[in-house]
Amino acid sequence: MKVANGSTEGNSTDTSEGRYGYNPSSYSTHAKVLAMAPDGSRVLDIGCGQGHIARKLAKRECTVFGVEIDEDSAKVAREHCAEVLVADMDVAQELPWSGASFDVILCMDVLEHLKDPARALKLLRCYLKPGGQLLVTLPNVANWWVRFRLLRGRWDYYALGIMDSSHLRFFTLKTARQLLTECGLRIVKMDVTPGAGAFAPYHYTIGKLLRLFKADERVDYWLSRRFPTFFGLQFIFAARLDDQANPQ
Repeated sequence: MKVANGSTEGNSTDTSEGRYGYNPSSYSTHAKVLAMAPDGSRVLDIGCGQGHIARKLAKRECTVFGVEIDEDSAKVAREHCAEVLVADMDVAQELPWSGASFDVILCMDVLEHLKDPARALKLLRCYLKPGGQLLVTLPNVANWWVRFRLLRGRWDYYALGIMDSSHLRFFTLKTARQLLTECGLRIVKMDVTPGAGAFAPYHYTIGKLLRLFKADERVDYWLSRRFPTFFGLQFIFAARLDDQANPQ
C-alpha cells in the first residue's frame, strides 16, 4: 500500500528549510512544543540545528542556548542563540552551564539518534530548574505505516521520517513513557502529531469529504489522539523532575 500522497517512503512532519527544518503547521511538533514553552524562559535546545526553534522563541523574549553536533549548523544557530555548544550528547559528560538553570529543555527529534538516550536524559535533568519542563518528541514506530510494511516483510530505511536511516533507537508509546520515567521524570502532558490522513482507505473516502469542508486536519488529529499508538506519527511529552525518583 502506498501512503495517500503516492510516496512509499516514511512519513515526516518536517518540511522545506533543510532536511529537518521548521514545520509551520499548527499540528506539527514545532508548533505544539512552542506553545508549551512560556514566554521569557531560559531554554536549552538539544539538537538545535540551524536555530529555527530558537528564532521563534527569541521573538518571545526567551534566552536560548543550544547544543548541536554539526559545526556548520551551529554557526547558523548562533545568530539566534545566546550560545551554541558543538557536542555529541552520546559522549558529553557535562555541559558548560550551571546546574538547575533552565526553565525549559528541548529534546526534539534527538533521542532516537543516540546510542544511549537514557544517559543523555539523566545528564539533562541536572540542568532543569525545579518546576521546569523537559519537552521531548519521539517518532512512533508502531504507526500504521510501519505495521503494514512489517506485514509485508519490509523494514526499510529512508532519508527522513519514522524510518530515518540515522535512527538508532525506536519507541512505542509504552517504551517512550518508560524511558522518561526511568530517568527520573514525571510526564505531565502527552500529545501526538496526526498520521491518519495518509492512511489511504481514510484519505480517499471520509478524508476526501472532510477536505471539502476544510475539516480534514482537525479530524486527522482527533483520530490520532484517540488512537495514538496506531495513527500517531510522533509523541510529544512534557515532563518535570520527579522528586520521588532516584534514577541510577
